[in-house]
Formats: sequence, structure tokens, C-alpha cells
Amino acid sequence: MKKSLIKVTLLFIVLGSGISSCKKMTIEKDATSITTAKTTLDIKAPNNFKWKTTYSLNLIIKPILGDGRVEVLKLTFDDGVVLYQKLQKASLSQSILLEIPNQYSKVNISFGSIAKVIDTKNTHVEIALN
Repeated sequence: MKKSLIKVTLLFIVLGSGISSCKKMTIEKDATSITTAKTTLDIKAPNNFKWKTTYSLNLIIKPILGDGRVEVLKLTFDDGVVLYQKLQKASLSQSILLEIPNQYSKVNISFGSIAKVIDTKNTHVEIALN
């Protein structure tokens, strides 16, 4: 009798789990449908989304008249990334068009022993290195 009761209990457990696993799962549809983009033209974003990850900065280095030095002009970010480096005559002006990643807001400028920091949120900056 005990064996029959155990067999019947096991049969109900097996059947119960089998029936519940066959239950159809329903997925609620979201208001927006999710689709896979095959090209960049298929990507949809809000109208105010900014795709550009950089901004332009026109940096003008003014000359130091009568100065015959030749030094390394170096532009870096605070994290040490070198943005621009060149051997520069102090008596010559230099115009540099930079593309700055959006996460940066300032650039460190060094010219020999001269060090300056500029705010990069402007599109045009003129600086004298003296």
C-alpha cells in the first residue's frame, strides 16, 4: 500500500511539472518595438540626440617678437594624452585646428618652461606664450 501511495505521489509530481512546463509563455508587447539595425541609416534616435562626439577648436598661438628660441610646443589633456606636439619657433605664429573629444574641457599648453591652461569650450582661442 505504501509503495502504491509513493508511486501515485511521484506520478502526480512528474505529471504536474510536465504540464506546467508545456504552458505557453506570453510576452507582453512593449509600446516600442525593438528591431535590429542592419545599417547606420536604420538607427533611430530622439531628435535632440547629439551624434557628434567631438568639437572643433581653432587655436592661434601668437608670436613672441624678437625671441629666437626654438622649443617644443605640446598640447595635452589632464590625463596625459598628447593632443599635439611640434618643434616651434617662438617668433612665428601658429594656427592649429583641433578636434577635441566631448569629455575634455581644457587643454594644457607647454612651450619650454612656459605652461598655460585654456578652456576648450570656445571655438576660437588666441593665446600668447609669453
